[in-house]
Amino acid sequence: MSTLKSSAEDLTLNADGSGNDVIIQSNASTKAIVTAEGNVGIGTTSPTYPLHIKSSATTTANFDAGSDGYDVQLRFEQNGTFVGAVGFDDSKDVVYLNRYGNATKGLTVDSSGDVTIPNATGASFILSREDTSNQTGDLIGAIGFRNLDTSSGTEPNYCGIKAKVSGGAGSDGELEFYTARNNYEADSGAAVIIRDTGVMELAINHLKFGTAGKGIDFSATSDGTTMTSEVLDDYEQGTWTPTLIGTSGQSGQGYGEQSGRYTKIGRLVHLEFAISLTAEGTFTGSYMKISGFPFDILSTPNTINLGQAYFVNMGQDIITMGFQGHEGTDSAYLWIKTSAGASREYLAMTGLTDNTHITGALTYAN
Repeated sequence: MSTLKSSAEDLTLNADGSGNDVIIQSNASTKAIVTAEGNVGIGTTSPTYPLHIKSSATTTANFDAGSDGYDVQLRFEQNGTFVGAVGFDDSKDVVYLNRYGNATKGLTVDSSGDVTIPNATGASFILSREDTSNQTGDLIGAIGFRNLDTSSGTEPNYCGIKAKVSGGAGSDGELEFYTARNNYEADSGAAVIIRDTGVMELAINHLKFGTAGKGIDFSATSDGTTMTSEVLDDYEQGTWTPTLIGTSGQSGQGYGEQSGRYTKIGRLVHLEFAISLTAEGTFTGSYMKISGFPFDILSTPNTINLGQAYFVNMGQDIITMGFQGHEGTDSAYLWIKTSAGASREYLAMTGLTDNTHITGALTYAN
């Protein structure tokens, strides 16, 4: 026999007999039930958990502190021992998920949607794959970043980071960085890969430094006693146009070829060039020079030989010809030797012809 009994303090609703449920109805429709096993069902007559809530529409469980200044918490215990909580911390205005019961540690989400993992001794976010049969290339964990705006009619932007097994069970992992959605979903074409050895690979593009003067730092290597910098901060390739000039002027030259290319590594500049004249023209001044270097020569030291020339069809007999850098400018003097002697000579202003051909390679500091 089922009974409903009240006393000065308690109200007892009892379904007598083994296996009988306590059922709460409205207009002959069951709204809640407490089964003989102790499971509570709201919206279901067959709850399979201690608390089972079911609805034919959106299901919401509401916890309301009733007024400002109070926290709200859903607490978890195991055999009477606290093991975690989901809650709202009023003083910090954040929702938290952790094993501490407050917002000082664990995962928090503030009113702007920002996620934080506060921890006074250092925060951790760990993705773990519990699998002892990992093979090379197996995914350990991934973090994806997606723009869900599809108003343009295109697929969302997507980039992400994947951690993978590098060498089978028990091995270290490697990180893959993706910047394109198709590559991320296809699991190929990572932009950057950091191997388990610490080696970083740029898989699909270049390494670019966004600030002048920044570069690759070699400070871990041994130093010379007068070292001033260990940063490789520049690299460049290109072309330049070599031109023959006199120190006071030139006119009437014709060129069949004027080609040059350069490579700049840090402050070191290497040039290669070829000049072929079709008309010698006139040169004036004390010295003849080659000019048009892509970068000026360093101001000091002075009188440096930058390299030697190959030449044919000159206007005077020459044993050898080289390039003496003109410091602080984009040019070099053409120095020569016509005979054995203690000093250099310089090419005469009439030392060329209408079909002179000169090639050479020069190296200098910028």
